[in-house]
Amino acid sequence: MRVRDQRNRRRRALAAAVLATALALTSACTGGKGDDQGPGWQGGEEQPAPKASVSISEPAVDAKDVPAATAITFAAEQAQETTVELTDAAGAAVEGELAEDGKSWLPAKALEYGGSYTATVTATGDDGRPVTATSAFTVMKQPEKQVRITSFLGDDQTVGVAMPLIVKFGREIPEKYRADLQRRMTVTSTPAQEGVWHWVSPTEVRYRPKEFWEAGSKVSYRVQAGGLPLGDGWYGRADLTVDIKVGPKLVMTVDNKTKRMVVTRDGETVKTIPVSLGKKSTPSSSGTMVVMEKLRKTVFDTYDELGPEDGYRTKIDYAQRLTWGGEFIHAAPWSEGQQGTTNVSHGCVNVSMANGAWLFKNTTVGDPIIVKGTERKLANGNGWTDWNLSWDDYVKGSALAYEGYVIRREDGTYIVGLEVADRYRELVAAFRGSPAVGENLRRTAVETGWSHFLGRFVGGQVAITAVAEGSRSPHLEELIPGFDEGAHATALGKALLATLTIEQRHRYLREYGMRPFTSATLTTVEAFEADLAAGERRGMQLEMGQYRQGVACAAVLISPDKDMERRTVLACALPASEMMTSARVVRTKLLAAARTLADCLAAES
Repeated sequence: MRVRDQRNRRRRALAAAVLATALALTSACTGGKGDDQGPGWQGGEEQPAPKASVSISEPAVDAKDVPAATAITFAAEQAQETTVELTDAAGAAVEGELAEDGKSWLPAKALEYGGSYTATVTATGDDGRPVTATSAFTVMKQPEKQVRITSFLGDDQTVGVAMPLIVKFGREIPEKYRADLQRRMTVTSTPAQEGVWHWVSPTEVRYRPKEFWEAGSKVSYRVQAGGLPLGDGWYGRADLTVDIKVGPKLVMTVDNKTKRMVVTRDGETVKTIPVSLGKKSTPSSSGTMVVMEKLRKTVFDTYDELGPEDGYRTKIDYAQRLTWGGEFIHAAPWSEGQQGTTNVSHGCVNVSMANGAWLFKNTTVGDPIIVKGTERKLANGNGWTDWNLSWDDYVKGSALAYEGYVIRREDGTYIVGLEVADRYRELVAAFRGSPAVGENLRRTAVETGWSHFLGRFVGGQVAITAVAEGSRSPHLEELIPGFDEGAHATALGKALLATLTIEQRHRYLREYGMRPFTSATLTTVEAFEADLAAGERRGMQLEMGQYRQGVACAAVLISPDKDMERRTVLACALPASEMMTSARVVRTKLLAAARTLADCLAAES
């Protein structure tokens, strides 16, 4: 996608009006007093027709219920200049701009719902004679179903040179609507820099330049989707415009071989810091990561995840998040003796208290950190991994450059789209429970912000039978299709498999396999059985990053039954970072929801 420089200013409707006035004055001056020849005559000779021609295809003449985000689409032939004027019912001009292809004109903002408008397109050929086409139309009434559009970044925020622009939608955007939406997503940078939008999921799209942003850049991005049809009767709620600034080019580079971090600012080395990375059992990720958030003080709690022997609860200073899976840069005074020589962390980049304070003061969200030479590669999606993809691969995520639903990456991970969503919708429709069950599930998702699922065996396979999505959890379309082959990696699947005999369970695992969805997935029967036993002791089955990096799930059995097909499990999904610090809270809320749903299911039966 080409990014326009700020100097290429918007073509205003006012310019069209001025041109039309100038042409009218010229026409008034050419005919002498008493000139009464008919049209097409001058000096007694017939004038040829104007060379240019123009027509408006959308909106059609007298069209009703036109979307508020409509563009004026036209065709102009042999035109040296084409201008567009749009006026409301009172005759006031509406501002807008021509599209880059010159075939349509887009209002600067969504039109008024229920309003009446007239579009006039004027084309002038090299003979200097203008021709016009006019279309009057009426905008639809305000729709009830509107999609909220939000930006991670706020106006006037200063970010690092690796910061992707992140836009989220309150509802999944069907694949066939993404190209039209993306055409209305513009990025303007000073200085101009090449970049592209990349769909991370049906509810999130990000933008990055081909190279890191230039230090000191000013970036403005706009999503002109207010009133735009977004599928299934949904429309964009409002346009979104954000202006940000890019700070100095601060880059942190960590080499596992030297156990040093070299910090550069605008190309000059400003500090070298000894570090301790993840030990062999919990290696740090190698790749290009981005500072996602900064926490002056926090607590890392892994007791519920790792158990009393390996778990820990530690107060942390100067923490800077790098991944959803829990990798941070942070001060670690307990490892200062090993920093620079030995890796002893659980995957984080350990620095001294003084160096942690210095980094915290000098870095900003969006600064890149490049880690080299560790035993594990950064998994796509585990954080803002936009820079971990090659430019060619990143471009494939654009709706205007790649139309595929599913991409299999070299590391075995997938990007999946609506084909997956259709499978889930079929399951949900086929096994939809009573209104009371659905309402309680939705209420729980709203109250907690976590997605909640009901699952059971269907034809001997683990399947989702009901779902309510939470605001802080990934949507279903972001997950890999089918829980039958992923039962060993999901809390929902574990909770159901735990109800089987060991022989039945092992037969299931042999039939569907133990695919490694992430580097944390359990792929041996022995490890899986130990994990189930730990889940039984804690009173809920749990997985963190085993099915998808950065996501944690917990599940409990709510409806035991002799008939395996009637056993029902409740599961919830939430960011792994939240599970790390709130596992007891998750368990309490999950058990409370399970009791309520158990009563609903009992009443239903």
